[in-house]
Amino acid sequence: MGIADYERLLARLDEAISGPDATSRQDEHAIAVAEMEARLLQQQADLMHAASRLKLPAPRLGADATDESEPADPADELRAAGVAADDADNALVRADHRARRPALLPDSRPRVRNGAVYALCAVAAALPQGIVLTRMGMPTATAPVFVLIPVLAFLSGLILVGPAGTARLRPSRSGRRLPLRRDAKLGAVICGVIGLACGAAWLSLL
Repeated sequence: MGIADYERLLARLDEAISGPDATSRQDEHAIAVAEMEARLLQQQADLMHAASRLKLPAPRLGADATDESEPADPADELRAAGVAADDADNALVRADHRARRPALLPDSRPRVRNGAVYALCAVAAALPQGIVLTRMGMPTATAPVFVLIPVLAFLSGLILVGPAGTARLRPSRSGRRLPLRRDAKLGAVICGVIGLACGAAWLSLL
């Protein structure tokens, strides 16, 4: 291949690099980059707002380390950035959905969830009932075992239904948060019945 052939190839290469098609591609990439930057800025604002609403620390945002040993294709990089942005949007939607659901039994109705909390407190009170009954004996332990401990179990459940049934983002109406449902009457019945049953069970074992 002679010098003339090299010059002709160089001319074609220069035309491919600086020709109108190359300029058009550069313009398209510049527009795509600008759109992606605008999307990422909006996404960053959404993440900061979500962290504030959920009372979580602000996320640390930054670019990942990339391998610069080989030049990257701008189109491939833009596609990868778009996929990552889509994943972040989906994750934000899922986090918002979870934040609107209670921590305990999120798929259950409030009455069922509150009943489960009271029942757990009443069952947990069975151990101190047995301890008091063993150490004090009957009839001295009648009031603590059949009255005091079930009442304490009820009060504990009344407190615990708050965090158990409250989502990070509580539902609101007209800008006001809806009142928390505690089902105190249901809790009193559950704790009373379970307290009496556990107390009777301890008496039958002693």
